Amino acid sequence: MPFPVIAIAGAIATVAATSEILSHNQLRLQSKRTVKPVYGSIVCCEVYEEFEHTGVWLDEDIIIEFSNNGLIKSMTPERFVKGRSGNEIYVACNDKGSVIANKTWGDAALKSIFTYQNYHLLMNNCHSFVASCIDQQVQVRSFSELHDFLSDLNSTGVVWDKVKV
Repeated sequence: MPFPVIAIAGAIATVAATSEILSHNQLRLQSKRTVKPVYGSIVCCEVYEEFEHTGVWLDEDIIIEFSNNGLIKSMTPERFVKGRSGNEIYVACNDKGSVIANKTWGDAALKSIFTYQNYHLLMNNCHSFVASCIDQQVQVRSFSELHDFLSDLNSTGVVWDKVKV
């Protein structure tokens, strides 16, 4: 009876992933600060309070995202959250509230606009795209892995503060 074992393993993996995601949601939502992103900032929003969607901030009118149809495109912050459960955008900051950003990250995202990649929800998604803008050699598949990668780059850790628009 391999099917029940597979179903149980899948359920355990889902619970583990969900509790990992929730711990990041709780961390992010505890922040009371609002900050203004800068060119090359990493931003995220919630999707149905279970997942996160990430992109690269270029300016107050442009976020670059990797959509589920495989297109890398620019959009406004309002469009970035439209159709998702949250109305807030969060930006990666250090523990003192300084935005974590790099001009080369923004440039990499900008060069990718209107290109296509093979999208896969678990293997090549928005988090993978954002990580590739930072370092082409890094493989990231989840928000948690992206958060940890950013924490490793920034010795003081990462806090997700609300964006001041």
